Amino acid sequence: MSRHSVVGRRARARSGWRLVGLSLLAVTIAAFAGSARAATSYTIMDLGTLGGTFSQASGINGSGQVVGASETTGGLTEHAFSWTQAGGMMDLGTLPGGNVSGAFDVNEVNQVTGVSTGTAAPNGHAFLWTQSGGMVDLGTLGPTYTYSNGRFINNSGQIGGVSYTDAGTHHGLAWTQASGMVDLGTLGGTNSDVLAMNEAGQLAGDADTTGDAETHAVLWQPQASAPTNKDQCKKDGWKTFTNPKFKNQGDCVSYVATHGKH
Repeated sequence: MSRHSVVGRRARARSGWRLVGLSLLAVTIAAFAGSARAATSYTIMDLGTLGGTFSQASGINGSGQVVGASETTGGLTEHAFSWTQAGGMMDLGTLPGGNVSGAFDVNEVNQVTGVSTGTAAPNGHAFLWTQSGGMVDLGTLGPTYTYSNGRFINNSGQIGGVSYTDAGTHHGLAWTQASGMVDLGTLGGTNSDVLAMNEAGQLAGDADTTGDAETHAVLWQPQASAPTNKDQCKKDGWKTFTNPKFKNQGDCVSYVATHGKH
């Protein structure tokens, strides 16, 4: 008897119990619900490819812009793409000298992030793509890191991702136009990873503890930069600064007035 036949028989046996369970669930819902809501239905749309036989979507924004990766003509490589209802699928290309790229996320102002190879990025570097600037190499976390990617991008243009060494060690990263790429570190262990990011610039993921004994869920909080004017100290604004930290509003105002020499 083939493996497929066994699986098929087990599936049929389970389906009987599933139908009983669904029936009981339906009766329970009917007993507690005053009226039934119509189920949401969906249509499926083929977004096509960049000439090859494979494509995959990885991100979508609120206006329905979709990004991902697709094989190009001949199927020899994959490129990042952006798809819109009006423009269809557009090839975002690669970093200079590269041949492979993929897009992972897009924000509400049509900025795209992902990973691409290039002359300066043979293993792949995180990128930021914009309509006006094209694809920009964001680099890695340092000379020992040979790979990075951008997994998430919020509406401020902040990017979250991960960077790897050749040995497989990896750290979560955050990138902004102002600060560049920042190493998010670990809980004392070897590795960390960014798995989510929000509009406030907070990142969540996991990190190894000391001695790599355990891996824990983590939340990375952005630290507010030092205040540059007195208004930033008002309405408890002084409490948001951590480098430096202030005792009260007056302490914050004094810092601004003395240009950080208080």
